[in-house]
Amino acid sequence: MRAGGDAAALKGIAKALLQLEEEQGNVLDHAFITQHTQGFSAFAEDLHATRWQDIEQESGLTRES
Repeated sequence: MRAGGDAAALKGIAKALLQLEEEQGNVLDHAFITQHTQGFSAFAEDLHATRWQDIEQESGLTRES
């Protein structure tokens, strides 16, 4: 991982989990998210808008890592 790339790596993990949720379902605990978080929709929109290429470049990791 590139120095300072931890935030991008975590964003990549979150993006991958969101994609799995959309493709397969039953990945995220929606009741927990609704009850214990604020701004999840905006967070998900940001993940959708972020390109994998940018995550890889900023983190120094590949999507397959």
